[in-house]
Amino acid sequence: MPPRYPCKRELATRSTRPQAPIPVFPPAPFRGRTRSPLSWLILLAKLKHRWQELRGQRDSQIGMAAALASGQYRAEPEGRSRKETSWRTVDFKNVSTIGLESSPVAAALAGMRANEARYFKNKYDHVFTVEPASKAQKTIDWVHRILKEERDIVIHSRALEATAFQVENIRMAYVFCESGLAINVMYTIDDKKQRAVGFKLSDGMEIPPELAPRFKFAKQKSKLAGTIRGSFFVIEGEYLREVFRRSWVTIREPGCR
Repeated sequence: MPPRYPCKRELATRSTRPQAPIPVFPPAPFRGRTRSPLSWLILLAKLKHRWQELRGQRDSQIGMAAALASGQYRAEPEGRSRKETSWRTVDFKNVSTIGLESSPVAAALAGMRANEARYFKNKYDHVFTVEPASKAQKTIDWVHRILKEERDIVIHSRALEATAFQVENIRMAYVFCESGLAINVMYTIDDKKQRAVGFKLSDGMEIPPELAPRFKFAKQKSKLAGTIRGSFFVIEGEYLREVFRRSWVTIREPGCR
């Protein structure tokens, strides 16, 4: 049906009161919340720029944390602090005697140190780092405490370098002595039967008198260290674990305290 239009009489009888105009702007409680298309574009551009800044900061922090945790971070020679330069990565491809120069068998001890670094890199993908004895006194004291309480052993040789780290569920500690002796502690977290202390003798050194009457040493050939003689004993007690450095690093943004 076609639309019906009102007649003149109906129009005359209708109220002539003016109707309320349609509001152009929103009511007072909602004023100021609308944006023009241009303002929306500007806001989106600012949000995108801020998101890119935060993403770049996150990537840089993750990269720095990984470098610090693995010991690969090195500062410039000038203006570097002791904390940044205390840990040094052991290079098993180019064997160096740095840190072991005072040992009479420095070359063989450096080769054995490089052999350990290659083992942990190939099996656990762990970067083997060492620290001077003056900076790793907690680790050295922890190893000496285990030797003293377990077998009443006192090592007379001076410690040159030490390290402590964790791979999977195993916490390791190494002490490299001036005589050419290397002491390593393998301390599993969840299995008490797999905890042990190992002794390794560098090629060319004599068996220390504190170890000679108690242990028998087996020989092992190595391309980096020549002939390595080793022995071990099982750890039966519980010992502190606070000497191990954390595998993660927390980096705060500038201005945070």
